[in-house]
Amino acid sequence: FKPEACPAKQAEALTSLRASCGTLTVPEKRSNPKEGKVELAVAIIPSTKQPPEPDPVVYMAGGPGANAIEQAQDLVKVGLNRNRNLIIMNQRGVAYSVPNLACPEVDVAFAAAVGLPYDSEQTRHVAATKACHDRLVAEGVDLSAFNTAENESDFADLRTALKIKQWNVYGLSYGTELALSLMRDH
Repeated sequence: FKPEACPAKQAEALTSLRASCGTLTVPEKRSNPKEGKVELAVAIIPSTKQPPEPDPVVYMAGGPGANAIEQAQDLVKVGLNRNRNLIIMNQRGVAYSVPNLACPEVDVAFAAAVGLPYDSEQTRHVAATKACHDRLVAEGVDLSAFNTAENESDFADLRTALKIKQWNVYGLSYGTELALSLMRDH
């Protein structure tokens, strides 16, 4: 874990929450840890109660692929940092991570398809998805490394890197599956 500035697109919102940010660097595939690396964006929001309880809350977003850091203000509004520090990490492939698996090709296809029947030949969704896949593979991204097993290990590595003995895991949608996998395996 390396402390760094908060992501520029979220800096104002995170500053208002007194967040500190950083990047966790992990192996792309733990089965071959020397081959590639993934960098994951992390935000830590202090508890409103000081001193905080010793066991923070870690949030796991849905999707998979939801931008957890973008949800920081909503998570604070519902009180997830009322008594404990709140730790938010974007999953691998999501915004602010390296590599970022965003597919602008698919976004363009969806925009062009507005108003067309779902199964229209003109939607070109399959072609856009293939174009995104082919671009990411050509950039050297091993797409098989973007899965629940690697995601859960990223969170286990974050807990170790931050020297946290115990934390409370809070997942939403796919994040609940991720939380259960983390608890089972780590």
